Amino acid sequence: TLPYDSELFKAMRLPVGLSIKSGLYHLQKARHAKRWCRPGQENGKLVFKGLKLAVALENNKFESQWEDVLRAAGATIVKSSTLKSGKKCHLDALLVDRNSLPPHSTAVPSSISRCMNFVKNGNAKTTAGIAKIPIIDLSWALQCIVERERLPWDTDERYILYSDAS
Repeated sequence: TLPYDSELFKAMRLPVGLSIKSGLYHLQKARHAKRWCRPGQENGKLVFKGLKLAVALENNKFESQWEDVLRAAGATIVKSSTLKSGKKCHLDALLVDRNSLPPHSTAVPSSISRCMNFVKNGNAKTTAGIAKIPIIDLSWALQCIVERERLPWDTDERYILYSDAS
């Protein structure tokens, strides 16, 4: 194998993503590429460590891919099929794609609607035993990965779609 070339890395790196907070594209740091570490791991813990999240998307393939990304960043995944079946469960948030909901579409897809109703009806509780589970846009997870830290859901009004507390 060739030795690590930091100048080549700096010249060829791609942005991790656009930060809503700064309005700038974050580039991967050379220290993260030289000794690869998952998002947030440079400070000793993964971004979503300790969170139980469920993902409900219209497209099953995208849902599975998002579950893999969240799992790699430390989250424990509660399958949407568990929510749809009506079984009691513990989770901290339900992640959905805002673009598949009205006004971006004519109706909420049935697969997402069942998961959202399950959460809104209080059938799930957080790991702390609280029945108020927020429904969050996927952009929150993306921004947490870009910023390499867990952001509160209420950091930006675009993140939270539903919460009994709001």
